[in-house]
Amino acid sequence: MTYGVGWDFDFEVDFHNLTDKKVYMYDPTMFGDGYFNKVLIKSLFKRLKFKKLYAYLKYSYRWKRKIEYLRDHNVIFFSEGIALEKEGKYDTFVNHLIKNNITTETLLLKMDIEENEYAIFNDPAIFDHLYNVDQIVIEFHNLKNRLREFKKIVLRLKESYEIVHIHANNNSALFTLYNDNGNDMRFPDIVEVTFVKKESIMPDDILSEKITYPCPDLDYPNIPSRPDYIWNLTIK
Repeated sequence: MTYGVGWDFDFEVDFHNLTDKKVYMYDPTMFGDGYFNKVLIKSLFKRLKFKKLYAYLKYSYRWKRKIEYLRDHNVIFFSEGIALEKEGKYDTFVNHLIKNNITTETLLLKMDIEENEYAIFNDPAIFDHLYNVDQIVIEFHNLKNRLREFKKIVLRLKESYEIVHIHANNNSALFTLYNDNGNDMRFPDIVEVTFVKKESIMPDDILSEKITYPCPDLDYPNIPSRPDYIWNLTIK
């Protein structure tokens, strides 16, 4: 289950191709009530912006065809988002589980919802509905101003999960993280953190050596034209 797609389905398609498992993708920001924004179409037509209108219709139609093709191959898109309560184009995580009849399936949850992750995970109720979520990939935003919330959520998740990977988003700026022991460090404003349920980790999977991130042949910069951030840290 993915929350926050943003016109990039590569991860979801690769996941399906590797596992042959069904994928559910949610994003309320990409379309209006349907595949075409009727208000925008009328506006461009009235202003005689026919080239822009044609380009928009062509672009939207191409995405419509792609989404329909993916749906036929069990990669299913919903123009909805996740929230604490059902309202408009948003619904709760548990309601999405029920609607898709996956309350007992083993799940991978991926979330990139532009700072709304704090509202979701600051609500204690979400942790009661992660019982069948084996892996979680979350992009945390605005750490410079929300570091305490980030730490609180990570510590709560670590009661049942282990952090197995972390990647700094090079689209964000770095800020100085001051420590009482004087070991200050430069920290990214956006990080992607991968969690795996403790009971799914085998003893032979556990490593103790220091790892340098990004990992070669695994991590790639979010902005390809910029160098990736390099970290030397031990995940505990």
